[in-house]
Amino acid sequence: MSLTAGEWASLVKMAQHCAETWHGGTPLTVLTYADRRELALGGMLDHLGTRGWDDDKALFRSGANAIGRAADEAGKHAGRSWFWDRHDGPDWLAEEVTDRVAAVQVLGALTPAERAAVLAMAETGNWRDAAGQLGLARAAMSQRLSHARARARALWIPPDETPGARYAPSRGGKRSRAMRAHYRRYGKGKA
Repeated sequence: MSLTAGEWASLVKMAQHCAETWHGGTPLTVLTYADRRELALGGMLDHLGTRGWDDDKALFRSGANAIGRAADEAGKHAGRSWFWDRHDGPDWLAEEVTDRVAAVQVLGALTPAERAAVLAMAETGNWRDAAGQLGLARAAMSQRLSHARARARALWIPPDETPGARYAPSRGGKRSRAMRAHYRRYGKGKA
């Protein structure tokens, strides 16, 4: 099948519209605008290959359905990630339910950029791979994760409780001996 330049331009605009107006999915879904646009375009091209250009509404529906399928798949993978560990103890089910609800609430409170960074990290298990998946520099990924951690910590720990050693800022701003030696040798900007 061959498309004219005008038909291709119309198809791209329709895919952009699908990507901009799609609002489905769960808070665990990680699909950027570019991902949604490419998925919609792929779904529309599949539709054109099987049925031809029958009507615009069917093309829009094909694009939106392609985005929805990908969002469902992304949600499944994020939901089964390594961080959903089963708790031991007499009340493990209540703890697990509380943790899952709180995790969704905390994810919903993050900015879209922070949420994308956290979910990419959960999916890949490695912040360098997550940065590559999002197309970010290492410093930008580190900053997003740091901001997400701080925001999540502020939401997770009630204001009237004192955070335990696990959540307290470490070292009071002091660097470890190894880090001080590293900075003396290579300078501060080369970490």
